Amino acid sequence: MKTGWKTIVALMCLMLLGFGACSSLKSNETASVGSSKDLAYMQEGEATRSPAPIEDGGATAQTPRKVIFTANARLQVDKPKEVYEAIVSDIKAQNGYVSYSQQTEREHGIIIHVTVRIPSSKLEAFLLSLQSYGKVLNQEIGSEEITKQYFDTKARLDNAIKQKDQYEKILLKAEKIEDILAVQREIDAVQERIEMHRGQIELWDQLVDFSTASIELIPNPRVIEGQKKSAWNPLGWTQMWSAFSLRAVQIANAVVHLFQWIIVNLILLLLLALGVWIIFVFLKKNKGKKGAK
Repeated sequence: MKTGWKTIVALMCLMLLGFGACSSLKSNETASVGSSKDLAYMQEGEATRSPAPIEDGGATAQTPRKVIFTANARLQVDKPKEVYEAIVSDIKAQNGYVSYSQQTEREHGIIIHVTVRIPSSKLEAFLLSLQSYGKVLNQEIGSEEITKQYFDTKARLDNAIKQKDQYEKILLKAEKIEDILAVQREIDAVQERIEMHRGQIELWDQLVDFSTASIELIPNPRVIEGQKKSAWNPLGWTQMWSAFSLRAVQIANAVVHLFQWIIVNLILLLLLALGVWIIFVFLKKNKGKKGAK
């Protein structure tokens, strides 16, 4: 009885080996039939293949963590413009850059918003250095884990590149116009996916390598109040000369306008006197003629 079972198991193993060999031979024969069948095989394979997932976004030696860090801070400073220039200088010294800045003038002083990109390894030290510029009213740091999305997209990119290479090999063997056009369409579609995945990965690389920090600089109200209470504010020599020049021009303009007014009115008076004289002479002549009669 035991011998019979052993025989049955051996026969089943031989059948499975034979079936696997036949399947492999059949797939090899199918791959060499023609470009149209190759194209169909590629389309079917793309639908069934998927990148190997990363469990729970965890990091290993082969898949390091990908984390995007962002920070926000609000500072109360005595001189916002000087602090802004110091922050920009500090960021550039650490190979960072300013991505956005805005200055708003208000009644209680100037408010500056600045967004900087700084190497992620230097973000913590940079946030600590903000305390040297003024009073930190509030500060927050956020992070986003993208390890799983990153390497899933990278696997899709690798698959798309391999698929494009296979399509290009099929294109070399294609002879019919319709086959060439069909394969070229597939190559174009795969290339579009490659560019999309590659662009997303490049964007993530930038966001991971360079953290984003948004900083708001507001003036110290005590400094603003002290400036308002300061009554003594003498002019400098340049300002004094400007004020003198402006007043001299105003006086000169006033004199010229007065002279012009006198001339215009004098001409009008002369014309009026001439008219009165002509009327007087005319009336006098008429009166003399009447007396002679």
